[in-house]
Amino acid sequence: MTENNYEPERYQYASVAAKFLGAKDVVSAGKSLEKMAIEGGMAEDLLPLMNGTTSNPREVKSAIEHFNGKYEEAIGKKNMSYVFEKYKPIFNDYLGEENTNDLEKDFGKIKDELYGDFITNVEKAKEIVESETGNFSEEQKKEAEKVLEKYGWVYANIKQFDQLYMDDLMKSIRKKSIREGFDQLKEKRAANDLEYRQAA
Repeated sequence: MTENNYEPERYQYASVAAKFLGAKDVVSAGKSLEKMAIEGGMAEDLLPLMNGTTSNPREVKSAIEHFNGKYEEAIGKKNMSYVFEKYKPIFNDYLGEENTNDLEKDFGKIKDELYGDFITNVEKAKEIVESETGNFSEEQKKEAEKVLEKYGWVYANIKQFDQLYMDDLMKSIRKKSIREGFDQLKEKRAANDLEYRQAA
């Protein structure tokens, strides 16, 4: 499988799968991987890995860790203007056009920074500011506060809207899992009814 030009979207369902697995929904986690394989054009490459993933938790976990790592790596190399465009439809939906335009200006100030560096820097700054261990100097705390002052607003919005973005992706998988489960129960009930009538 070639790794060139892989956009984060090709791997995003591995992140969805990780959330399902965290909720102990192994079936939906497996279906998320299947969707990633099909939509990402990786079905042939993933075929050996996909065998049994919807029923074997270890295989699901292994596949999720591998491809979620690729998703994190791919999106970490994107700049902040890419991240804004990724979430823009959700910003518009929840915030309206005027607020989205205001938020775009904030993203614009850091548009060339890499997403991975951005997240690392903000989370390190949060750790320093919130630490009660005494391991950080006053100078480090002041610098960390400056980072949060500059980036905190954008970071908070990314975290909130990333969850909404993932929830939207999860909904389609969840609907499919529930529908298939319902159909299976329906078939089983029909078979039981037929068996009962034949025995009567």
